[in-house]
Amino acid sequence: MRKICVFILVLILLSCAAPAPKHVSQEFVEKEDIEVISSSREGLYLFSKSRFKEAEEKFREALELEPEDKNILYNLGLSLSAQEKYAEAERIFKDLIKRDEQSIKYKRVLANNFYLQKDLDSSISLLKKAHKIAEVDDTEKANSLLISREIVKIYFEKKMYKAALDYSESAFETSKAVKELEVYVRNLIALDEISKAKTVLVDFPLLSDPKVLLLKSLIALGSEDYKESFEAGKRAIDITNNKPVLNIAEVTLVCIAANVMGELEIEAKDFQEDKIKDLFNGEPLKSDLISFWPKNLKDWLRVRV
Repeated sequence: MRKICVFILVLILLSCAAPAPKHVSQEFVEKEDIEVISSSREGLYLFSKSRFKEAEEKFREALELEPEDKNILYNLGLSLSAQEKYAEAERIFKDLIKRDEQSIKYKRVLANNFYLQKDLDSSISLLKKAHKIAEVDDTEKANSLLISREIVKIYFEKKMYKAALDYSESAFETSKAVKELEVYVRNLIALDEISKAKTVLVDFPLLSDPKVLLLKSLIALGSEDYKESFEAGKRAIDITNNKPVLNIAEVTLVCIAANVMGELEIEAKDFQEDKIKDLFNGEPLKSDLISFWPKNLKDWLRVRV
């Protein structure tokens, strides 16, 4: 990429410079190098438009002129993987890793190539190697966070919540953002570690965020503090005001459970037991959410849905 950037800079400088006197010789970028730049840029543009087959062709054109260029190979591999040409993409990514065994970027794209083929174990194995490299390098903090997210996602798909915990915690400690808090706390709830989840939430500053209030409602329900669970859930609904920032069906379900299980005698129609089945009709409450609910809520629902 550095070579390509130098060529582009030369072209810009030449276009801006005044014409040289006839007796002074000028150095021009070779035609072949211009073709490499042109094909690569066209390939990147086509890739950004999801025209992966055409992008592949452009990267192959560039590769004919610069067969050892790692950036062109990398982009070609991405184009192939996007077309489900996984075997050829795998060969390219493995070759790149051999050239640079410390490259996090190459390990991540090969891991994604495996993930797209549903080879989750191979994907996790590579991501863990990339994570170890990122952990010891302060300049790779952003990559460490992204890799932790990717590992957690796969472990959640495999329902391996214990294995996911170290990485969800690592992501939260790195970022301290609501997104990471949500994943980490739900991971703890899935493992029935309600007390620890409560401790994590107490120390979090954005307690008025609707997603944080939903977590508070879930934790309080798991702790059998039904009044607090209902109040946190109801506040989350009120703050959200039907904006698509929260799963209203989920938080409504938690409020209903808190009302009924805690015998709070809240009379509002939306929070009565007969509304439960309506919440499970359609998309709002997907089955994969259930794993991240407190055990007492799952047990309570088992005889009602």
